[in-house]
Amino acid sequence: MSEDQIIPITYDQEVRLAAVKIREAVKLGPERSSASSTELIMIAFAACDRQRWLPESNAASTELWARLDQRQRDAIALYLNGK
Repeated sequence: MSEDQIIPITYDQEVRLAAVKIREAVKLGPERSSASSTELIMIAFAACDRQRWLPESNAASTELWARLDQRQRDAIALYLNGK
């Protein structure tokens, strides 16, 4: 394998990276965090604080949950389980 070849990350690594994103965002707060709209939804669910992370949203929780992909849902579970 050459040095300049890019090795794709695994699904588990993607989930762990998303969990790190959650952890860092919760630590920094919404004012100092940078996240996409679906990442904000993921963080809001993980932090159990929709009001703080999605103050403008009137969408139902089920609608917001449906916008997340499985990797983001697994990251929430990983974060909530403290891993």
